[in-house]
Amino acid sequence: MEDLDGDGTEDYFDPDDDGDGFPDSVEVTYGSDPRDPNSVANAAPDSLELNGSTILENQAPKTKVGQLIARDPDANATLTFSFADGNGSKNNSLFSIDANGSLLTRFPFDFETNASTYPIRVRVSDQ
Repeated sequence: MEDLDGDGTEDYFDPDDDGDGFPDSVEVTYGSDPRDPNSVANAAPDSLELNGSTILENQAPKTKVGQLIARDPDANATLTFSFADGNGSKNNSLFSIDANGSLLTRFPFDFETNASTYPIRVRVSDQ
């Protein structure tokens, strides 16, 4: 009986031979080694927030609204931010996202003629 991770379940019946918390089938799909606990599958980013969200009126286009901040459980993950379609995305076209994850305006906002809140929908992806 072979039990690579020492969990008491023979590897033939063990869905996670190396005991790293990722099922062997997931590791094979992502190209990691299911028998090496240091070779783990890629985990998706698990949080996204906007640090800052105030827009002063009558500012020039490309004024920074705030910074998008995400967390990924994988060390040294490269994160990319983009707008996503779906519920809450109708104002996406009013903003842009730069390579550093800064949320920027695309035109001057004026409180007297524009809305006072602008929901957007953003996605964070890793490699």
